This record gives sequence, structure tokens and C-alpha cells, in this order.
Amino acid sequence: MEALQAGATDFLPKAPQSVEMTVRLRNLIQLGAAVRKLNDRAAHLASEVAAATRKLGEREEEIILRLALAVEYRDNDTGKHTLRVARYSRIIAEQLGLPARLCRDIYLAAPLHDVGKVAIPDNILLKPGRLTDDEMAVIRTHATIGEKILADSSCELIQLGAQIAAGHHERWDGAGYPNGLKADEIPVAARVVAVADVFDALTTRRPYKEPMPLDVARDYLVENQGRQFDPACVEAFLSRWDEVVGIAAGPVATPLPKSGATPAPFILGATGSRPDLDRTDEAAAV
Repeated sequence: MEALQAGATDFLPKAPQSVEMTVRLRNLIQLGAAVRKLNDRAAHLASEVAAATRKLGEREEEIILRLALAVEYRDNDTGKHTLRVARYSRIIAEQLGLPARLCRDIYLAAPLHDVGKVAIPDNILLKPGRLTDDEMAVIRTHATIGEKILADSSCELIQLGAQIAAGHHERWDGAGYPNGLKADEIPVAARVVAVADVFDALTTRRPYKEPMPLDVARDYLVENQGRQFDPACVEAFLSRWDEVVGIAAGPVATPLPKSGATPAPFILGATGSRPDLDRTDEAAAV
């Protein structure tokens, strides 16, 4: 009994007969071969499942990226804003010490932050002049619309995208929109993307302005941490400044303006510069 409990599967008498020995050995060999075959089959199935899951994830990621690019092309000729925001967001998430899986998911979901722009009329979204109060109210609906577009998905990435779309214009001090959330009430992914989105919008050319110098945009983030932005997110972003500069200085860092539009120089605080910068996800900087 102790031998069986220890894992023995069979016994032979002290003086086994040759026929009995042969039969028992044959049975054991066949049993061992069957077990190995079963294990190999299980390993093969596990490998196939892993490959299928990986393929499904890749398709999921591609669909998200292409959806985001489709939205971005409406008001940005290059469509690279979403890609830079994703890279900036990953830097912030990693420096905050968030779990590796969440850092990856924020990187993949960040490009969905402006998906609600699909519902904004072109005469407002692409307007080179100053927006009226009514037009600003329309622009600000893109956060709520984006959340509705992405809501109730069974995909975790889409769920995260819904959080980001809804919360990337909320402010740390509670003065943002659409829900007036403040501090930790704002989902961490939305707080991360808020910093990345505003920085990229400030430092790229738009139909109504020239790009802000990187150092000036950096100063803007510093001045507004604890008010507009989560201080921890700003510190995380600036802690890898060399990487930020490398991303911003890439060949697509400054998208061209729309044809026929003459962007005005962007001077912080200057008369005539745009007070409604967040119509393309920029901060209300002037």
C-alpha cells in the first residue's frame, strides 16, 4: 500500500514467469506511449490556442488603431497625432509604475481618445477662425459621444478606450468636462492621456496656429500640474524628457496645415491667439 501511494503502478513476483514478464512490460510500454502522446497532444492544442489568441489580439489592436486614424484624418492630414499620443502615454504609464499589461493597454487604447469627433460637423471641427460659444459647446460633446460609441463593449481595450474618451478633458481641479470629475475620481488612463494629448496638440501645427516650442509646452505642463493635470503624470512625463523630444522631433512631428488655411503664430497670452484650443484637444492655454 505504501508503494502504491508512492506512485507504483504494478508489481512483479520475485520469480516472474517469462510470459507474465513480457505481457506486463508490453502493457507498461504501451501505457507510457499513450501518456506521452496525450501530453504531446495537449501541448499542441495549447500552442494552437495561444497562436489563435495572439492573432485575435493583433487584429483587435489593428482595428482600434485604424479606427483612431480614421478619426484623426478628419482634422489632421498626417494622422500621426494619435500615434504620438500613444507613445507619450506609454512613457507616462511606465514611469507611474503601472502594471505592464495596463501600460500596454493604455498605449493601445490612447488613440481612441478623440473617436467622438466623428460626430462633430466639419464646419466646426475644421474652422480656422475662433469658435463661438455655441460651437465650443458642440466641440465639447465629443468626449461624451466617444464614450457612447465605445460603451458596453466586451473587449477590455475598448472599455479602457471608453474611459479615456470620456475623461481626457477632465481636470485635476474639477473644472474640466463633461462630468467635472477631480483628482482620483478621473480614471488613471484618462489622466495619463490628458497630459500626452495636450502636449502633442500644443507642439504641432494646426489650421489656426503654429506649433509651440517644446520648452514652452513643457513649462505649460509644469505650470498647470495640480490644476489641469495630475502632478504625478506630469512628473512621469518629464522624467523621460529626452525620449519625449525624440518622439516630437520625428519626421512627422509637425503635421502640415489644411490646404487654404493660414495658421496664425502661437504666442502664449497674445491678443488674437485662440482661447478655445481644446477644440482639437489642446489646453485652454490663453
